[in-house]
Amino acid sequence: MNDQQDAALPRTLTAIAVDLAPELLATLHQTFSRGHVELKAVTPEAAEEQGMARAQACFVPLKPNLVETLSTARWFARQRTMLYGVGTSGEVGRFASAGINALVDFADELSLKAAVDTTRNLLSRQFDECSRIPIVVPVEVETETGSVQGITRNVGCGGMAVRLHRTSSLPAVMRLAFQLPGASSMSVIAAPRWYSGSLVGLQFCPTQVASSVKRWVFQFSHLGRPQSRTLQAPRGPSRPN
Repeated sequence: MNDQQDAALPRTLTAIAVDLAPELLATLHQTFSRGHVELKAVTPEAAEEQGMARAQACFVPLKPNLVETLSTARWFARQRTMLYGVGTSGEVGRFASAGINALVDFADELSLKAAVDTTRNLLSRQFDECSRIPIVVPVEVETETGSVQGITRNVGCGGMAVRLHRTSSLPAVMRLAFQLPGASSMSVIAAPRWYSGSLVGLQFCPTQVASSVKRWVFQFSHLGRPQSRTLQAPRGPSRPN
């Protein structure tokens, strides 16, 4: 079997679905299936009955009780269970500390495709020091003429991919202000490397890569994996994807 055929084989994602309407769950199944990922969704109650110790992923609405729901769920393990936030980009800021790994906005086809792509990457490869961790947090892109708001899609030791709230042409150099879950606020210099509509790949200035970013990437290196393995501490930068 060649690599192309193997890539088309379905991979299974077992996930907890919290308070999702049947029609929304059906849309998720269809979307993931088109990305060659078989989604097996179970309710929290079923997970308890089955004695599920830790879920590979979970889908949780971006509601006020989100943090409480996760803190009391035995199937959720921070930095291990893949967290899909079901809502809109405007709601992300209130839950940045929760560690949302992918945003699922049923009115936004781009976010659905991004969720599938992220999952497929997690299921098909192991993490190493060059990995990009899927994470959704607000980011402010500061330029000499003003600032542009956005949300991250992924973060690596060498850069990040950012979805801007409005399509904008960025300067050659800019400053990024953001805060990763469990870390202090960060401010780094970066440069754009590619554009795809409102999505832009930003590369950190090598002298600006904070050790805290590298530590954060390493801490999340087992995200979405059913079993963990020992990794070497990250040594060098990665390019945004």
